[in-house]
Amino acid sequence: LISTGLTTLILGIVMARAISLGPHIPKTEDAWVFAKPNAIQAVGVMSFGDLFENYCRNDDLVTFGRFCYGVTVILTYPMECFVTREVIANVFFGGNLSSVFHIVVTVMVITVATLVSLLIDCLGIVLELNGVLCATPLIFIIPSACYLKL
Repeated sequence: LISTGLTTLILGIVMARAISLGPHIPKTEDAWVFAKPNAIQAVGVMSFGDLFENYCRNDDLVTFGRFCYGVTVILTYPMECFVTREVIANVFFGGNLSSVFHIVVTVMVITVATLVSLLIDCLGIVLELNGVLCATPLIFIIPSACYLKL
């Protein structure tokens, strides 16, 4: 609930900055040239980027939005860990984990995620990797699997 509220607050911050900074953006003749028949697919690919990278580092409102984004990630991480643990349990252990394996798998998932976050200092690389790993199944594998299932 807190994460959803913070996501709404982040959306409000981005909209406030779009309104307040709009007059300072120079007008161009071909600003909407990207809006072609494939614009919807382009929006899906662009949504994997970090929106807060487009603002100045000394903007206090956007810095607060970055803080809210970090809290949102922290609050949603346990749910993602739950999903990862359940997938590992279903694929490798037939869906049944003893208490010891439950703890071991949870610690392994958190350790791997922590090591990756400590070893990579550029968020852009992580977002690009996330886009590649999520967009490919979303575009190619899932529709094909649904078609084969039907």
